[in-house]
Amino acid sequence: EFRLTQFADDTLLYLKGYSGLRHAWKLIANFSKATGMQVNIKKTEGIRCGRLKKHPPPYLPELQTDLIKWVRPGSWVRLLGIPFWESFDPALFFEQLYSKAKGKLASWSDKTHYLTNLARGRVANTMYLSIFRYWLNCMLPPPHIHTAINEDIQAFTWARELDMNPDEVGTSTKFRRWMKEGAQYGNRTLQLGLGILPWDEHCKAIRARWILRYLDATQGDYKQVLDSW
Repeated sequence: EFRLTQFADDTLLYLKGYSGLRHAWKLIANFSKATGMQVNIKKTEGIRCGRLKKHPPPYLPELQTDLIKWVRPGSWVRLLGIPFWESFDPALFFEQLYSKAKGKLASWSDKTHYLTNLARGRVANTMYLSIFRYWLNCMLPPPHIHTAINEDIQAFTWARELDMNPDEVGTSTKFRRWMKEGAQYGNRTLQLGLGILPWDEHCKAIRARWILRYLDATQGDYKQVLDSW
C-alpha cells in the first residue's frame, strides 16, 4: 500500500475518500509539532481519482475542503514537476511547455547572424531541446508538437535570415541546408558534424530504455503498479 510519499518539501497523501481528511489533518498537526515544520493549507492542492471525480468535495468545516485548491477542468497539479489531471489531455500541458521553450529560442533570432552553425546547434541543444527531456521519461509529446520541435531546430540551425515567431507552432522559415540530414547529428571531432541532438531518435531511445528496465530481472514497486494497471 502507498499511503504517503515525501521528497524534499513535497508531501503526497493518498486517501480513500473525503472523510479521510479529518484524520489526515490530525496527523499533519502532530507531524508539525514534532518537526517544527508547518503546512500551508492554502497552498495544498487536491486531485480526485476514480469514482470520486463524480462527487464534488463536501464543504464541511472539520474537513477543511474549502481551503484546498481542487483541480479544475483544463488544469492540473504537479508532483515533482509531472502534471496530473482529473480529465487527461497531455496536449494542453505540452502546448504550454512548448510555448515557453519557443519564446526562449526566438529570443536568439536577432543573434543568429553572429553564430556559426555549430554554435547554433549548441544553443538549440542546451536552451531548447533540454527543456523537454525531463517529461519524455513519462510522457509523449503530441504529434503536432513533435513536428514543431523538429521544424524549429532545423530553421534555427540553417536559416540565414531568421525571424522566428514565438507564437507560431513550428517554423515556416525557408532555409537551405548545406550538410546532409544525418551528418548534422554527428560528432564534431570524429564525424565533422554539428552535434545536434537527433530529436526523433532520442525520443525513441528514452522509451526503449524504460522498456528494457521493465523487462530486466530487477524488482521495483513501479513494475507491480504497471502489472496491476
